[in-house]
Amino acid sequence: GKSFEMVGNTGCRILLATWLLLVFRSQCLLAQLIQANGQVAFPAYSSVVLSEDCKPKCKNEGACHMSLMTNETMCACTNEYYGNSCEKRAKCDPKCINGGNCIRILEADGKVHSTCYCEQGWMGEACEIPWKCDPECENGGSCLSYLNKPYCQCTEGWLGDSCTKLIECDHPCANEGNCVQTSLNTTGCACKPEWYGDTCEKPAECKPSCKNGGTCITWDFGHTTSCKCARGYYGRSCKAEIICEPSCNKKG
Repeated sequence: GKSFEMVGNTGCRILLATWLLLVFRSQCLLAQLIQANGQVAFPAYSSVVLSEDCKPKCKNEGACHMSLMTNETMCACTNEYYGNSCEKRAKCDPKCINGGNCIRILEADGKVHSTCYCEQGWMGEACEIPWKCDPECENGGSCLSYLNKPYCQCTEGWLGDSCTKLIECDHPCANEGNCVQTSLNTTGCACKPEWYGDTCEKPAECKPSCKNGGTCITWDFGHTTSCKCARGYYGRSCKAEIICEPSCNKKG
């Protein structure tokens, strides 16, 4: 039997499913299917299906796949394992620490090597260097990494590069609207469905107006509205009454 690994940049772990459906874990940027000897396992446009015919059986969460073109079976290994049955574990020197995992990745030159995939907040050859945000995160914020760049993940109620800006809107939100963070350094009002506008000051207006206790709501800043009907009514303006024939019993 043969095997192929699923490898990607920055430790992407991939599971190959039917018809080359790729399910990504973490921040997967690039995926390549390669055999244990570094050659492409299946052509890019080949069809592969799940199979149970791999001998020996795939180990360590490896999945058996068969090419519909050649009927050849192979084990699809995760990034942490390789070998005909995914029995060999990637080894990094020095060993990964602080929760880092040793994985095999494909370089631009087509060669495969082992490297440490670090947990959030760590970097370095062995994940030995903590990320440092400059300036430091304040008000309970945590320094994390994304695409090899540190950033502050702020606690609720704070925003900004170092979590020093309290979430406040320039004008108070009306009609039970809530002031929320809309991007890294900006805020805005999150309105109830019945209201819209910068401060939730504009009521949603349905034409024709909603009848029988129906409520006019909007979900795109007033451009589109509809009636949310009270129980027992339906229709564009909630004019139609739901009538059961024969009449509903007490449980209806």
